[in-house]
Amino acid sequence: MMKENQRKEMQIASQKISGDEARRLMSDRNALREESASMREKLSKCEEKHYAIQPQSYKQLRELQNTYKGLMSSLQEFCSSIPTLTGKIDW
Repeated sequence: MMKENQRKEMQIASQKISGDEARRLMSDRNALREESASMREKLSKCEEKHYAIQPQSYKQLRELQNTYKGLMSSLQEFCSSIPTLTGKIDW
């Protein structure tokens, strides 16, 4: 038992940090692990929302693209009909 105590005392004496500092570091590590787990959970929830919304946003994007194509087609048709509305334009 005496040798065991001496061995432990030597081990403690040879440590580079104190017991209080080690406890503080362990506490900090545990707090960081909890924060990391919380952040991963929040990220997971955000990804779920993103994947749930994504099909709807693609559908709306396609609708907007079709509307834009229709608008541009109508505008092109209108612009090409202007000379016929005003008569022949001589440039």
